[in-house]
Amino acid sequence: MKFPWSTSIVDVLKNDNKLDEKLQEIVKALTHHKEDITQVVEELGPALTHKDVEIRLKGMEFLSDLLRSLPKDLLDEKALGFIVAFYCDRMKDHHSISPQVIIGLVAIIKMKNLPRSSPVLVLQQIFANIPCQTQVRGDRANIFTIIQYLSDNYQVELQAMGADFIYGVIQAVEGERDPRNLVFLFEFMPRFINTYPLRHLSEEMFEVFSCYFPIDFFPSPNDPQAITRDILAEKLSVCLCASKEFAENCFALALEKLETDVKVAKLDSLNLLIKAVTNFEPTSVLEKFDEIWQFMKLELLSGAKDKDVNETALAVISAVLKKFKSDQANSEIILNKIFTNTIGTLLNRDSNLYKPTMELVLKCANATDISCGYVINKVLPITLTDLTSNEELTVKEKCEVLEDFRQFMMIVGGKKLLAHYIGDNYILQIQKELMKVLMTPSSEDLTKVTCLVLQSMADIISDENRQIVYKSLKENLTRSTEEQRQCILAFAKVFPKEVRENVLESFLSRTYEDANKAKNVFATLSFLLEVSELRDSVIEVLSLNLFNNKNLQVQLVVLEVLNKVLSSENCHQLARILFDEWRIVIKLMDLIKNENPDEGQDVMYQASLVMSLVVRTLPNDQQMALVEKYLPLMKLNESIPDLYVTSGLLGFLDAAVPMEAHFETLVNELTKLSLHSNDEVVRKLANQLLCSLFNRAPIDDKHRKILRKIYDVIKEEVKKHNHQAVEILGWISKGLLARGHPDAAEILETLSELLDHPKLSKSAELAFEIISLEFPQLHLPLLKHFFKQRIFVLALKFLENKIEKYSEHHLTAMAHILQITPHQALKMNLEKVGPILFKCVQIDPEDPKPHSKRILLSLKIINNFIHDKNQYILNHLQHLVNDLLKLSQFKPSMDVRIMACKCLENITKYPLFTLVPYKSDVIHELTIPLDDHKRLVRNAAVSARMAWFLLGENDAAQSSK
Repeated sequence: MKFPWSTSIVDVLKNDNKLDEKLQEIVKALTHHKEDITQVVEELGPALTHKDVEIRLKGMEFLSDLLRSLPKDLLDEKALGFIVAFYCDRMKDHHSISPQVIIGLVAIIKMKNLPRSSPVLVLQQIFANIPCQTQVRGDRANIFTIIQYLSDNYQVELQAMGADFIYGVIQAVEGERDPRNLVFLFEFMPRFINTYPLRHLSEEMFEVFSCYFPIDFFPSPNDPQAITRDILAEKLSVCLCASKEFAENCFALALEKLETDVKVAKLDSLNLLIKAVTNFEPTSVLEKFDEIWQFMKLELLSGAKDKDVNETALAVISAVLKKFKSDQANSEIILNKIFTNTIGTLLNRDSNLYKPTMELVLKCANATDISCGYVINKVLPITLTDLTSNEELTVKEKCEVLEDFRQFMMIVGGKKLLAHYIGDNYILQIQKELMKVLMTPSSEDLTKVTCLVLQSMADIISDENRQIVYKSLKENLTRSTEEQRQCILAFAKVFPKEVRENVLESFLSRTYEDANKAKNVFATLSFLLEVSELRDSVIEVLSLNLFNNKNLQVQLVVLEVLNKVLSSENCHQLARILFDEWRIVIKLMDLIKNENPDEGQDVMYQASLVMSLVVRTLPNDQQMALVEKYLPLMKLNESIPDLYVTSGLLGFLDAAVPMEAHFETLVNELTKLSLHSNDEVVRKLANQLLCSLFNRAPIDDKHRKILRKIYDVIKEEVKKHNHQAVEILGWISKGLLARGHPDAAEILETLSELLDHPKLSKSAELAFEIISLEFPQLHLPLLKHFFKQRIFVLALKFLENKIEKYSEHHLTAMAHILQITPHQALKMNLEKVGPILFKCVQIDPEDPKPHSKRILLSLKIINNFIHDKNQYILNHLQHLVNDLLKLSQFKPSMDVRIMACKCLENITKYPLFTLVPYKSDVIHELTIPLDDHKRLVRNAAVSARMAWFLLGENDAAQSSK
């Protein structure tokens, strides 16, 4: 073969800068079978065997790049055998050649016709000639890739290597320190361990991973794809439980590390115990349970109050019981050991350990059917005896007993199961006590918890006692609580006919004049809408009081109830029933049309919301039919009710429903209404419709001309100093920006220029607030990805130069935009954003009305960067600490004072040496908010001052140990 060049290969590798082109020519020749790979290697011989190491390195790099560029099925078995032998020989060359050898091998081993003998040869030579942990990170990653690929695909051949293969892998991976490589190993090695017998090397393999436990790792703050400590910890725990041969060592490791006082290490140990219990043989778990229980007892029953540690320790006990869910004898052995230490505490309700012990008991009961029966037989009689026989119980203690019983009921569930565990006599006793509370209520708290208990056992209450329950619920319906409503719902699901006859009958088919009573009744009825047997009766009474009752306040209550129900996620079926069977949309239109705009505007507004919530559930063809039928009839500038009807029709209209035929007329009328109306509610409704309409409008010449026409009209009004015109610009720009409209930037620029206007600057500032806020009733059907980042970029472009002058209105406008900008986008532009934020939190002593909202928004953003331990904040700590101390005493706003204290507290997470210069000043200045008249401020100041006071104490304590 002749290479595609005229000079020698050595000269080419030294001087030619077009090697890539020539490499592609060789690849093409090989692919079309015009040349042979063995000939290529022979032609490269002078470079590959050159006495100069640098030339040999370039030769190997060229050959490896060539192999990586070839199709995986191109070379036959004979050629690959030759290449593998050659590469294995090159491993004995100078150590600087090794990285290119490894790169080439990564490509070779993945080729389709690799000889079955090659994987053993490759790994033997790697283990013998390339010490893995002396290579750089990327080369180690390539070696791990070779091991992983070969072990996954050539199991028979590699198993024949026996212990030599296992030992070689151990040597290669042992001591790895790069987090990315560790993630790769932690994901691959469990599969490896389960494939290849470890035999006498199992302990050594376990030690490879145990040295990392518990994970102590902090990702680089500048790493865009940082591997978190939690990811490493989770994957490591899988490795530590990968083989049944690891059981003894794994339990020992987890229990040993539980003795630490470091929370994260303790949690890792507890989570490892859960995995070990789940993965290892029951005999191993049973052997270790005494030791496990001793540690769990210390965590759960020593008064420790860390919630995360407590929950995870309970999960360990649950995992143990689940391991023996089908083993009655061993389950009882474990439970006997637990209850030996807990039953005494359960007999003493005054003990400080009663509550944590009860949590443990409930966790045991919830683990398996066996443990549930055991616990209920042991504990529930104690609970019932307390309730039925102890006359000295206070109301608070009775509530606690009933709550304990409710917890058991939630675990047990079902009449047969409960009767099986405790018998009918106990069931009747608890019912008797519950009925006493209902018949002679002595405490609101006791009644609430009684209703919760009844809710959990509705299906096992006797016929006679149900009548007592119904009577109590009926008497309290006009002042019912959330617990009583849930109780009615629970009984209604089981006995709908009884609830209708005994509770609801007298409240149906009647109108109300007292809005307060109606509010409670309708709120309770709304709960029952999910019971199909009662739905029509409930809708009937709501409809009666909405459409046949002239009391505006009662109408408003009904609409608010419907609004709340229809805003929930599971309202689709109800909305369709209201539309199809009760014709509610048509009735609401008539209601709005017949209301007096001067008196019934609240009713009209709520009715339009209910309309829109129903319309949004309709299919597009029905939505379109409504729009086409009723929208042409609306005269927005002549009739305020027509505006509310229009809002109900279009409020949540699907983006696919065409509006082209009505668009121009609508936006013209809405613009006129918003420009000239003195009614703030009417203007807000019109503006939200404009915002939604421009958001959904197609980006074509027709609609852009309409937008331009409206824009020109508004600009003329701006020249007349019409504040409402600026407000409209804010709403229209909001809709356009959200969908990424090309004309949005021009409107935003106009608003930016108005911030300098002597009379309209405040309105322009409010327009930026409109752009930043989210409105629950505003429907923006088209949202472009990353539109918030786009708004930020545009605002920064228009305001950046003006902000340098630190105009009050410009700062506030920018603060509103920064509020909605994703944190990562702010982080990438912190050099520009930082000075704005710092200026936003500075107080002008001569300003009689400091902008509290702007300060609070900026503090929240700064706090996010402080929480990230951002270097930029650290570089500006000197003036920031001073500003925060002033804000901790900021009289106009309690929220600002609290947030300033939180920022100061979070600053203590920065390195100690950077904070020492400020320590004494901060501790001294924070004595002032310690005496604040607001309790929440005092609490925040105490927490912040304590954090600064303890600076360095933990490090000193560790050093002394």
